[in-house]
Formats: sequence, structure tokens, C-alpha cells
Amino acid sequence: MQKGFIDDSITAYKSYKDNVKTTSKIFENFKFTNAQNFIKDFPNMTTNTNKTPFIDYKSPSFIKGLLLGAGIAYLATNKTVQQAVISTSVRLMTSVQGSFEEMKEQIQDIKAELSNEE
Repeated sequence: MQKGFIDDSITAYKSYKDNVKTTSKIFENFKFTNAQNFIKDFPNMTTNTNKTPFIDYKSPSFIKGLLLGAGIAYLATNKTVQQAVISTSVRLMTSVQGSFEEMKEQIQDIKAELSNEE
């Protein structure tokens, strides 16, 4: 059964005593001939209540994500870890720069050899 149907039906059920004519028009849209038939069947109606919540606290994926996020936040705010990451990054960048400089020298050597052969 559609959620809109249930919501509209409950609204109509609550307002039935106040305004019978308007309520009857609402029921006509849902193939009820009159409000009395709906009220008679209302206790037997069911809806799907097995909806997944926006955040499922019991889900293993949620718990893994929570622990992983907490671990990353701890490491990102820890001074010792920050210093280690920065020093490793500096060493890595220095190594990469040295590799590029070496490659440039090799290219210059190859160009010099080629110009000597001509």
C-alpha cells in the first residue's frame, strides 16, 4: 500500500466527524464509496513498517566507518603523527626532486653525445 494513501486515509479518518462531505470526496479518490466502508476496513489495513533508518547504528558498515573515522581523526590531530607525516613527505619530495635532476643531467648528456656525433 502506498504511503500517500495511508497518510491521506489517516487524515480523512481523523476529520470524518468534522466534515462528512469533504471526507467522502477524499475517499472517492481511493476507490471507497463512502467513509463508512473505509472506517470498517481501517483496522485490517497494513503498511510496510520495515523501513531502513537514515543511519543504521547496528549495521557492521556503520561501525567500521565510525571506527575508521575515529582512527583517522586521532592520527590527524596527534602531534607525533603530524611530525612523522611531514618529515616523510619532505624526504619523499627531496627524493623525487633528486630523481628529476638526475634525469635532466642524463638528457643533457645524451644531447651532448648526439651533437658530437654530427
